[in-house]
Amino acid sequence: MMLLALLISFMALLPGLAFGVGDALTGVTDLQLRGQFFQVKNYSSGVPAMHAALMANGNVVFLDKVEAYTQLRLPNGHPACSSVYDPITQESRPLSYSTNAFCAAGAFLPDGRLVALGGNIRIASDPTVTDGYDGIRYLDAMAEQDGWSEPGNKLASNRWYGTAQTLSNGSVFVASGSITGEDFNNRSKANPTFEILDAQGRTYGNNMRMDILDDNIPVWMYPVSKIGGQD
Repeated sequence: MMLLALLISFMALLPGLAFGVGDALTGVTDLQLRGQFFQVKNYSSGVPAMHAALMANGNVVFLDKVEAYTQLRLPNGHPACSSVYDPITQESRPLSYSTNAFCAAGAFLPDGRLVALGGNIRIASDPTVTDGYDGIRYLDAMAEQDGWSEPGNKLASNRWYGTAQTLSNGSVFVASGSITGEDFNNRSKANPTFEILDAQGRTYGNNMRMDILDDNIPVWMYPVSKIGGQD
């Protein structure tokens, strides 16, 4: 709930966005809301929300894994691991996925699609969700799909707690992570490499070593990345 409140505050701060959030929630205008924090009462993401992304139409996508307090259910009766929240209707609906995206990396592609990369072991309580260590999942720019699209292309290696960064040419830099999703202090479990995805979110298939990751075990999980410019 706190995460959802902060996200709505963030949306109100963004200039030029007119989602009607103010009228829907408090009866005031978007301009009046900017710079203010408020809590969305009696509504939630419906799923554990480790990851969140603001989509082009103002909807917010949440992504993580099944927990005992997961509220939303999929049509097959299993708990949802992802959802999309509409700040105008104040409703959340479940999104399905086929591979476990727990602690995945995420980035936007040039066409506005959201991509989730890597993840964790299969979900024992849901046989429809399989191993996601090298998974690649796509969601349309407006989050109108019923679930994440997973056509079957994979990362070049397993990555749990990896990092993704969209580059200026539309390709995606993907780095680090654990190859097994456990014991991240163990050097043998580390993946101190990076790979590049093209602008369609498909890997070129090459893992390239990064000494900075290898030199900083055990603090190599979810490394912070930033695009640098050239003079």
